[in-house]
Amino acid sequence: MTIKNISPKILGIGGTEYLPGESKPLPKGMNESNSLVDYFIKQKLISVVAAVSSEDSTGTQSPGSTATEDSTGTQPPGNAANEDDKSITGVSRMSLAELRETATKHAIPFEEADTRAVLIEKITKHQAEQE
Repeated sequence: MTIKNISPKILGIGGTEYLPGESKPLPKGMNESNSLVDYFIKQKLISVVAAVSSEDSTGTQSPGSTATEDSTGTQPPGNAANEDDKSITGVSRMSLAELRETATKHAIPFEEADTRAVLIEKITKHQAEQE
């Protein structure tokens, strides 16, 4: 299973470090049922980008999943399949981690101490400038 660190912090799982925005396979023998992995998914610190079935250990993607789906099988806010890359939607519904990821993706400067409200304002302002 491949996961993506969607938090602004470096995460460590099973001796493997995941930098912010980095996608890597989970260490051998770990999956969603691991308590730490499950916790990180629930806290929206990581997302599953490619699930591997128990029969397929080659690292290929399981049928029915896409690289943009999270662990619930839905696409995260601001990442709709029909959305062009310059448009940012659903900002008001995003978590702090998702807002930081969006700001990073769109090269919007922010500080670690910025609150959710400040990030929403910066992203909205950036989007208005792009239009």
